[in-house]
Amino acid sequence: NMFWRQGQYETYLNYHNGRIHLCQILKQTFLDEELLFKALANWKPAAFQGIPQRLFLLRDGLAMSCSPPLSSSAELWLRLHHRQIKFLESQCVHG
Repeated sequence: NMFWRQGQYETYLNYHNGRIHLCQILKQTFLDEELLFKALANWKPAAFQGIPQRLFLLRDGLAMSCSPPLSSSAELWLRLHHRQIKFLESQCVHG
């Protein structure tokens, strides 16, 4: 299991039963249920190569996680990591 912080993000990478689980948390001071509904409405499977993403609110941030297929490579994991960050940033902009 691995964990690291970069800016407002916490990243968790876990390995269990031959699969990885990748989770990003974007730390936010302002959170409400509308943020989650907005993210769920805007999520597009094609942007994540069809790999289902789970979106949920935590006490201090919006989280997004997935479990790529068994046959996936580290290159895919890195792409998913970057896309999750880009997506979360796009949802957490307050005007």
